[in-house]
Amino acid sequence: MAGGYYAIHAPAGTARPLTNAPITAKLVPTDPILANTPLNNAAAVAGNIAICRRGEVGFSAKIRNCLQAGAVAVIVVNNRDEVEQAAGINGPIPIEMGVGAEGYQDIPAAMIMLEHGNRLIAAAATNDVIATLNPIPISWDAEGALGFFDGGRGSSDTIFDIVVPQPGVYPMRLMYFEGGGGDNCEWFTVQPDGSRALINAPNSPIKAFRAVTIQPPPTLSIAREGNQIILTFTGTLQQADNVTGPYTDVAGATSPYRVNITPGAKFYRARN
Repeated sequence: MAGGYYAIHAPAGTARPLTNAPITAKLVPTDPILANTPLNNAAAVAGNIAICRRGEVGFSAKIRNCLQAGAVAVIVVNNRDEVEQAAGINGPIPIEMGVGAEGYQDIPAAMIMLEHGNRLIAAAATNDVIATLNPIPISWDAEGALGFFDGGRGSSDTIFDIVVPQPGVYPMRLMYFEGGGGDNCEWFTVQPDGSRALINAPNSPIKAFRAVTIQPPPTLSIAREGNQIILTFTGTLQQADNVTGPYTDVAGATSPYRVNITPGAKFYRARN
């Protein structure tokens, strides 16, 4: 069960916004699970995070019933799936829960996907599940969202920086929800000259792949034994007269490779 679950918090007019501090408590399914009436298990919900399902009554009514039972926050599970999405009904991605006839409720609330909600409700029915509502959007692997926009607008860009700590292949996910009207979506990088290059475009420095085999980076370690340096390496050993190169492959070198300590020693590195 450990991990991050994508959620959309209720707008300020429906429920209390999340503060800068996460809310951590036991996750308790409501009885009834739709939270469409005052809760039968109010004592269990009190002081904990209530989780209920979408449907039957408006969002404000559900949130109010959980609030009156003493919950510290509310998680509503979406009731839409991919089949309904294919039929033209908004799909499983969480939405902003609109305010109902009961109006604003003074408690934080958020919606999650049907798949994730099913998993959490099943686990919480037989085990103690501790949940955290985090005010900072998190990605599926809980490493942090790179950028996001949450609101309504016409065609416009959301620009954010990405820091790549080292060369490699990094999993990324783009999600969007169309609230109404037309829609458009582009994923691009901003070039040094200010122009935009779509991901995977010929002029883009960032490529996308469905599958890739990653070759481990080469390694090189050094030890001394008497008047020799012992180089233990993976990949191909290279040498140069200067640290800046140029480097050439050491013909026939195998690991470990012994080098006599002499004046005018060379510089070594390993490559794939």
